[in-house]
Amino acid sequence: MATYDFSGQVAFVTGAGTGIGVAAAEAFAEAGAAVAMVDVDGNVVEQAAGQLSDKGHHVLPLQCDVSVDGDVAAAVKQSRGSVASTWRSTMRES
Repeated sequence: MATYDFSGQVAFVTGAGTGIGVAAAEAFAEAGAAVAMVDVDGNVVEQAAGQLSDKGHHVLPLQCDVSVDGDVAAAVKQSRGSVASTWRSTMRES
């Protein structure tokens, strides 16, 4: 299996509340990325993000309907600021 290093990168994963989406989010996180976890169901994505956060991963749960342009734009804007700055400050501490 190929190994990837996403350190210093931010992954924006849609459908990240369940199934393959949460698996993709976890894979990116384990490869070093900060992950914006996006799902239409805010409660489900919060729960999934909590599980990854408990493992020490840097994640940001976001409720977003990807069929609504404004939702996507807002989620991208929020993730660019929050996830990236959290990741950078953590890297400075290590």
